[in-house]
Amino acid sequence: MKKEFPTMRLFCLLFFCLLSLSAGCGGGGGGGESATTGGDKETQDLPPLPTSFSKHVRFDLSFPGTSGLNSEPLTVVTLYGTYGVDPAKGKSVYAVATDTGGGQVAILSDAQGTPLFYSYFEAASGVAEIDSEGIAKGLLWMNPYVLSLPADRKTEFMEKAVASSMFPQLTGKIESLLANDPKNLLNPDRNPDTVKVAFALVKETGEALNGTQAKGYRDIGSPGAVRILDKDGGTIAFENPEMVVYGAEIADSQGGKRYEVIERVKSFSAFQWWPPVVKSPPVETTLSLADGRYRITLYKGFSLEEGNWWLPYDPSNPGHSAGATIVGTATWYNTLIMMGQFTGAVAGISTEDRIASLMTKAAEQAGSMTGFADLAQAVNGGDSLVFTEALVDFLRNGTNWNVLARMLWDAGGIDAVPFLDAAKTLVKNTSTVLRTVDWANEPIPFIDDLGFAPSKAEFCIEQENGVLSECSDVRILLPPVASLAASPLNPYVGDTVSFDAAASTDESGAALSYRFDFNGDGQWDTDWSSSGTASHTYTEKGTYNTRVEVRDSDGLTSLANYYITVDEKEQGISVAIVIDKSSSMAGLDGSGKPLADAKTAAKTYVNYMGTADRGAVISFDGTVTVQQSFTGDKALLTAAIDAIKAGEHTAFYDAVYRALQDTALEDSTRRRAVIAMTDGLDNYSVMKSAEREKGAAKMQDVIAYARQLGIPVYTIGLQGQGYTAETESILRDFATQTGGLFLSAPSSSALQSIYNTIAGIQ
Repeated sequence: MKKEFPTMRLFCLLFFCLLSLSAGCGGGGGGGESATTGGDKETQDLPPLPTSFSKHVRFDLSFPGTSGLNSEPLTVVTLYGTYGVDPAKGKSVYAVATDTGGGQVAILSDAQGTPLFYSYFEAASGVAEIDSEGIAKGLLWMNPYVLSLPADRKTEFMEKAVASSMFPQLTGKIESLLANDPKNLLNPDRNPDTVKVAFALVKETGEALNGTQAKGYRDIGSPGAVRILDKDGGTIAFENPEMVVYGAEIADSQGGKRYEVIERVKSFSAFQWWPPVVKSPPVETTLSLADGRYRITLYKGFSLEEGNWWLPYDPSNPGHSAGATIVGTATWYNTLIMMGQFTGAVAGISTEDRIASLMTKAAEQAGSMTGFADLAQAVNGGDSLVFTEALVDFLRNGTNWNVLARMLWDAGGIDAVPFLDAAKTLVKNTSTVLRTVDWANEPIPFIDDLGFAPSKAEFCIEQENGVLSECSDVRILLPPVASLAASPLNPYVGDTVSFDAAASTDESGAALSYRFDFNGDGQWDTDWSSSGTASHTYTEKGTYNTRVEVRDSDGLTSLANYYITVDEKEQGISVAIVIDKSSSMAGLDGSGKPLADAKTAAKTYVNYMGTADRGAVISFDGTVTVQQSFTGDKALLTAAIDAIKAGEHTAFYDAVYRALQDTALEDSTRRRAVIAMTDGLDNYSVMKSAEREKGAAKMQDVIAYARQLGIPVYTIGLQGQGYTAETESILRDFATQTGGLFLSAPSSSALQSIYNTIAGIQ
């Protein structure tokens, strides 16, 4: 389905997925001999343990009996090497893994060295299963939102996700692919649903983990991300709402300088339906400041125009390297935070709690990092694709990885390049699938802050008798804030896309100038203009990083980008939307809110339909009503949904059967599906006998009909007054057995997010 709503910044996904994989998995350890399980006589000579924090883990491969992987030599790739599994000797192998109590991932490759998928495991027990459940957990674990979580929240999130009713559906899809098409499990052209459902499960896991209250004080100024707050007496505070560290240079009127690290937000405060995370409130770094006048400059780091931008202080060591700068300190703090994000996920090793102790090593090794300047340039360039490419080049350099490994683990260094080569296909496939869903232009905390938070900000403040104020005789020049929107969001080849940067702002209120780069090739396609709008017609299929540069009257500029995916004209998808209008949909209080919410959510789904898509609207109570037969006219579909009125009884099976009949009449070359929502058990269908056993058989008849037609049924269970465990079991069976998806709505207000989810994975 062509979805017409924003998608989260694609580079965030590439960035997090690639980095998370790269940091923890090296390929230089050499292969171990195949091992067997049980009482077989064949044994494996255990590979040497390269460090004190590594251990042996037995990987047991468990696939369906019909899987072609059972008879093929395979390779398990971990942090320390590649280890062969010979099916003639068994389906187990001892490999070296990180000795940690947390989760991590391994990659399985086939006999040709092609990476197939990553699998989650915990090394503590010494045994790891590579099976449908491990692969499903690996897909969740490598989600950008999950990667960004602190360890305790990550564990809690995983527990909630695995307990979800969607998790067995994900493992079921993976189990089926392991049996029938294992080498294309993550192939976006053959089997896009696997990754889509994994991301939908992350979205569905909407439980709040905790909440905190923001603090409020008088705001002195807010150029860029960080604010300065006036506290009691001579105390001031820097309030940082970003998940990246800033370095502060504080210069007094006599020329004296002091340097401070401005701490960052370290976690998400809550999960919600969408966007799935909420950043915790801003973090304060409090300092004592005597009365006087001060120039304060804040740096995110990666600022090549500053001298020695790459050479950090060691904050705990007064005898830091000569020439070290606060810019270099911020650069390396954020680099090490970035490394900690993915080493924690991939190898169970966290660096967050010892970053200060690593700064000395960073100062010693910074000069030997090849391509660091290219990475820094890309971070500040505002072009997500260039950022990603520079990052890949930086990490694929074996010398760089050895330096980073020695810094992170006090070890001799691990060559991660072979693992990056293996991971590359998985990352590419995952990101390709995600281009089609709503995860590409929404910001992911930390990584979005790293790429787009202001690089530099300046304050001039005066303190007198403990009261702060801005310097009255100094004008602080602040860059504008660029913004970019697009319509339509998912065009076809030949469609004209309109871009709008008019929401860009400048603190001075002066008029802005704009120029556009429509294809992200680094060449500006328009000259500077006072118009914040532009349009472009794309003539080839592809994903384009459209950029706008905004300039204010002081000549300061800023960038914004937007990813546009252009597809060939296609047959589209035909979807029958089935809506329960039984009496229980009026709600316990008779307000009609459940039905009203269901209608609103269904209309949202209709709005997501592309120009090649067709829909039908079917309602049911004791009878089935075709509110609108198949059409591509969104206005007709919306009017049909609005016309639904509450009735009596529940003829769910009849409604699904009629929806399948009508959908089967649509062109078989089109993708076809049924979305069926109900809040209770069927009690009135002709397809359902009064006897429970015969009723179950009739339910299976409808399922068999859907399977015969090859039409998936997506079922939605609204937990209302008539909803029971039996209702959920039936709806899950409908979805699982027809190749659809079951989603449970705890309340009618959650229906809209569920329809969003279905639209994203179709």
